[in-house]
Amino acid sequence: MEPQSARLDRRGRLVPPASIRRDLDLREGDEVVFTAGETAGEIRLTSRRAALEQAQTLIRRHMRAGVNMVDVLLAERRREAS
Repeated sequence: MEPQSARLDRRGRLVPPASIRRDLDLREGDEVVFTAGETAGEIRLTSRRAALEQAQTLIRRHMRAGVNMVDVLLAERRREAS
């Protein structure tokens, strides 16, 4: 997909281009998730629906592998705190 641009308006609102909204199946009122990218100045836009599906898939995969997600999350929080 070709890079596309949009402008923030005076109130800080951003309207993604129509082709991006179509690709993400976004409709008026849908929630989106913004995540800071690996590179400075980069953001990632994900539909809330897709983010939830990704999380559910990750949890199912870990459960099938016998991984305790509570332990994984606690370890992650401890790393972030140090």
